Amino acid sequence: MTAPSNGAARAQTATPRGAGDVDLPRYLPHLLNSVSAQMNERVAQELRTIDLPLAHWRILAILRWRGACTLKDIYSWTVIDTSTASRAVKRLEEEGALERRWDTGDSRARRITITAQGEAVFERGWAIVSGFNAHLFAGLSDDEKERMTQLLELLDTRLGQSVWTG
Repeated sequence: MTAPSNGAARAQTATPRGAGDVDLPRYLPHLLNSVSAQMNERVAQELRTIDLPLAHWRILAILRWRGACTLKDIYSWTVIDTSTASRAVKRLEEEGALERRWDTGDSRARRITITAQGEAVFERGWAIVSGFNAHLFAGLSDDEKERMTQLLELLDTRLGQSVWTG
């Protein structure tokens, strides 16, 4: 049996038969994972049209948003595994999209910044990503978008807390 690939298939879910049964398509962790995976794949497909890997886009976006970062910051904010992020940073540096400099406040750390060339790549990617975002939220009211954002922020905060101490 294959997993549903879209929302229409999810709507045809069966009601759980007992306390131990899970309506998997409506089980929040499964649903969030499915939506996230589909969004990532669709955005990655769109970014491939301009030869921009999703990991590169995320790194450039973080540098635009946060400014100079350490590699550890990039791992944390992009939610990309360390080896993939390290390779992406190295490649972006080789392409001239970012540069690394020794941190004046911490001689052990290097700060990574976006260059003018990286800004141009970011802007090309932003046109695609913002268009995808507009498509994704088309038909939702501003109140619905705000409520969805608030709920996801609440879940994000809860996930940062201990399950046992709340």
